[in-house]
Amino acid sequence: MIYMQSFSRYSRSVSTAQNGPQTNTKASSEALLASLTIIVPMMLVLVILGYKKYRIKVVQAQIAALEKAWKLSPSKEIF
Repeated sequence: MIYMQSFSRYSRSVSTAQNGPQTNTKASSEALLASLTIIVPMMLVLVILGYKKYRIKVVQAQIAALEKAWKLSPSKEIF
């Protein structure tokens, strides 16, 4: 008996199914890299702006404390 080997469309889908996870992994890593490329600079800018606002408030509080101390009369003891 001679058996003929028949190729069907299913034999090809097996080979493409094996390549699927590799391309999905590559696509997801590229998406992650693209997201980080956008998010990291945005976070850096927000941190810098937040720190500047914090420093402004601290300096304003220090100025207010100094102005309050200057308004005290010299005859009163501070300590």
